[in-house]
Amino acid sequence: MAKVREAISALLATAHDVAETHTVDGVWTAGEPILEEISTVGLDPLPRLEVACATAARAISDMVIAGWERRDPGREERRRQSWTVRLEDEMRDMASWLDREPQGRPLPRVDRPLTVGTTTAVRADHVEIAAEDVEQVQESISLTLDRLEAHRAVFDQVIDELRRRQAELS
Repeated sequence: MAKVREAISALLATAHDVAETHTVDGVWTAGEPILEEISTVGLDPLPRLEVACATAARAISDMVIAGWERRDPGREERRRQSWTVRLEDEMRDMASWLDREPQGRPLPRVDRPLTVGTTTAVRADHVEIAAEDVEQVQESISLTLDRLEAHRAVFDQVIDELRRRQAELS
């Protein structure tokens, strides 16, 4: 409970900080619904809000799991023994990540050669990345690769498990 309280307090503080330092059409007063207006603020404050939201969500998830563990020790471990549960969890997590994470990142969505230029734009035969954006695009690619590798590790574990079971029956 303390971790949830702390995470939600940090989330609220971050939201108020964003509300005070970023205006929407010159007027964004405290108490207005932040989520409806956040898209008009621009992308700068979004990473801070994302981190605060993710931290609060993890704390709540940990609290729920801890509650179940207190009532039924080993429940989560038994649940995760099922390969279908592990894959469902991974797919749900991946879908959630795809809905939110790449949206604010400067990461080309089309498979065309990348070139460094003066502007960041999708061209007919390539994607031009402004020189000042190269480092940020590289970081976005690295973060995306790390996330995909983590998901792939779970899929690889399930594939290995199923192949082992198949071999055991042969």
